[in-house]
Amino acid sequence: MVDLPKLSFFNMPVSSTSASSSVSIAEIFSPEDEKEEKVKEEAPKSPEKKMLMSPLPVPAPPIAASRIAAADRIQAVKARAERAAQDIARRHGDDHRHKERDEDHERRREERERRHKKLAEEERQREEERRTRERERNEREAARKEREESRREEERRKEEELKVAREEEKRQRDEERRKLEEKKIKEEEMKVPDYELISECKFLIRGSNKRKTDSLVPIEAFS
Repeated sequence: MVDLPKLSFFNMPVSSTSASSSVSIAEIFSPEDEKEEKVKEEAPKSPEKKMLMSPLPVPAPPIAASRIAAADRIQAVKARAERAAQDIARRHGDDHRHKERDEDHERRREERERRHKKLAEEERQREEERRTRERERNEREAARKEREESRREEERRKEEELKVAREEEKRQRDEERRKLEEKKIKEEEMKVPDYELISECKFLIRGSNKRKTDSLVPIEAFS
C-alpha cells in the first residue's frame, strides 16, 4: 500500500484555490504546520514516495511567503505613508496658499486704509487751508472796509470843518462889513455939510450935488 502525501495548500489543485479567497497565508500556515512539514521533509522517504512526489512542483517555503506578505504590508504602509505625506504636503500647500491669500488680503486692506487715511488727511489739510484763506480774505476785506469807512469819516469831518470854517469866515466878513457900514453911516451922520456961497450957487446947474444943496435955499429964489 502506498502512502499518499498529505494534502496541503501547495499541492492542492488549482481549481481548489480561489483568487478571491479572503484567507491569508498566515492563517493557512500556522507554526505547528511548519514544524510538521519540516519533520516530514527530514524523515527518510521510500522510493515509491520519491516517485510519486517527483512530478509535483516545489512550492515556496512558508518563510518566503511570510516575507512576501511582510514586503506587501511594508509596501502598503509605505504607500499609505506616501499618501499621508502627500496629503500633509497638500494641506501645507493649501495652508500656505491660504496664508498668502490672507496676508495679501490684509496687505491690500492696510494699503486701502493707508490710502483712505492719506486722502482724508489731504482733504482735511485742503479744508484747513481753504478756511485759512477765507479767514484771511475776510480779515483783509474787513480791514479794507474799516479803512474805507475811516477815510470817508475823515473826509466828512474835514468837509464839516471846512464848512464851519467857511461859515465862520463869511460871518466874520459880514460882521466886519456891517460894522464898516455902521461906522460909515455914523460918520456920515456926524459930518457937517459944507455950505457954498450964494453967488457961486447961481452958476451951478440944477440938480447938481443935490444931496449937498437940499438944505440950501433954492437958486430960483435968487434969480
